[in-house]
Amino acid sequence: MFIAVILKGNISSLEVTSWLLRVFPPYCFADGTLNIAQKSYTYISNEGSVSKGAFDMDVAGGDILMLSISGFVFFGLIFVVEYLATLKSLRASLHNEIPYINKKQDIDVQKEAEKIAASSPNDFSVRVSDLRKVYFTEGSMPKVAVDKVSFGIQDGECFGLLGTNGAGKTTTFKILTGELR
Repeated sequence: MFIAVILKGNISSLEVTSWLLRVFPPYCFADGTLNIAQKSYTYISNEGSVSKGAFDMDVAGGDILMLSISGFVFFGLIFVVEYLATLKSLRASLHNEIPYINKKQDIDVQKEAEKIAASSPNDFSVRVSDLRKVYFTEGSMPKVAVDKVSFGIQDGECFGLLGTNGAGKTTTFKILTGELR
């Protein structure tokens, strides 16, 4: 645009093109910075040369205005995209119920699950009953990361969660700490 102004092209088409390009934030930043950097900026209009201030709409004011508007638009767009992504995963988890596949469990695991099922919530400081986490990814089968985990921790107890790689230990603790739902 700067070269076209120097070469004194068709001013009205340059103005329209400039306003159309202001939709792109990098253009606004570059154009506004360039216009402010020119200390004696002379705006060439159909009426002749007119001296303008650095923040007039024809110098950097239009760029600043468009940057402000696009900032709010993009910020709002982030909220819309995040809301739709959350809504989509929530809808998928509600409608795609993954059935429990009965697996062979150790005797200790079965005893702990039975103890938790028979207990009341006030019997433990931390009580987890039948915890389950399923990851839904687009285009592939759902992945069950944690399936029917039950345990209880009483005051003063030292607790450790053991398991092989990929057994769901980290996912379990992320759910307990509120990082995952």
